[in-house]
Amino acid sequence: MISIINSFLEKIGFKNAEDAQMKVSAVVLCYNGERYLRDRISSIINQTSKPDEIVFLDDASTDKSLKLAKKILKSSKIKYRIIANWCNEGCARQIIRGINESKGDFVWIAEQDDYCSDKFLENIKKMYKDDTTNVYFCKSIPVDERNNKLAHYYSDEKELPDDFCADGKSFVENSLCIKNTVYNISSVVFKKNALKGVEKYMKQFKVFYDWIMYVYALREGKICYCSTVLNCHRRHNESIIAKYRRSSFYYEDLFCLKNYILDNFTISEENMDSMLFEVYREYSKCGSENDKVTDIRKHPYLGEKYKELQNKINERR
Repeated sequence: MISIINSFLEKIGFKNAEDAQMKVSAVVLCYNGERYLRDRISSIINQTSKPDEIVFLDDASTDKSLKLAKKILKSSKIKYRIIANWCNEGCARQIIRGINESKGDFVWIAEQDDYCSDKFLENIKKMYKDDTTNVYFCKSIPVDERNNKLAHYYSDEKELPDDFCADGKSFVENSLCIKNTVYNISSVVFKKNALKGVEKYMKQFKVFYDWIMYVYALREGKICYCSTVLNCHRRHNESIIAKYRRSSFYYEDLFCLKNYILDNFTISEENMDSMLFEVYREYSKCGSENDKVTDIRKHPYLGEKYKELQNKINERR
C-alpha cells in the first residue's frame, strides 16, 4: 500500500519521505594513512545520521591501511566498498574516481587524516531544503598529530558569518576568488551533479584540486554554511599543503585557479585587485623553495605568470 501511495505522489510531483532526504556517499581517500585511519573511519560510521554508503579508496598504500580499513568497515552496518589501486595515482584522480563510483546524490570527500563530530551529517542535512544547493559545509579547525588545536592557523583570516545560505556565484565573486575560505574538503558535502565535468580541470592541479571543485560547483546554485565546529583537519609535515606550499606547483596552481575564475565569473575591480594582492602576499609570506627572491614580481618564472594575471585583470577593468 505504501509503495502505491508513493507512486501516486511521485506522479503528481511530490517526493516520498525517503527520496526527500539527502542520499550521501562518504568517499574515504587513503594513502599510507594507518596512523589516523581508525579515527577517520570511526567518525564516519558513528554518525547520528548515517551515510548511505562508504566508498574506501586506497591509493596503493605500503603500510597496513588496507587491512585496518577492512577490519573496521566489516564491523559497521553501513554498506561499503573497498577499491584498491595497484599503483599510486594521486589525490585528485582518487577524488574523481570516488565521485564516479559513488551512488548517492551527494558526495562527502573524507580525507584519511581528518575526523569529524558524530553530528556532522545530521547538521549538514538540516540545511537541506531543496535541490538548488550545490555545496554544504561547516566550520573546520586545524589540529596537529595529537589532536591539539592549532590556534596560529588562519589567525589573520576573517571569520565567516553565522549560518548562511548564499548564491554560489556571489560567494565565488566575493570570497573564493580572493582566497580559499572553505578550509578543508572533509567539511564539505557536494551535490554530485554539480561536479559533472570537473575532472577536466582537477587534473590540472597538484595542490588546489579542492578549491577548483568549490568554484566549479558554484557556477550555479547555492552554498550553505554551518558555523558550528563539526570537522577537524590535520596539519602535519606529510600533508599536501606542507609538501608543496613553497614549491612552484603551489603558485602555478594559484595562477591557474585565478585565471579560471576571471574567465568564468564577473569580478569587481576591487576584488580583482584583492585577487592579485593575495598572490603577492602569499608569496611574500611563504616564498619559494631554493630561491632567495622575496618579491614574486622579480621571480624569473613566477614573475611572468604574475604579470600575465595582472594584464588580464587590467583588460577587464
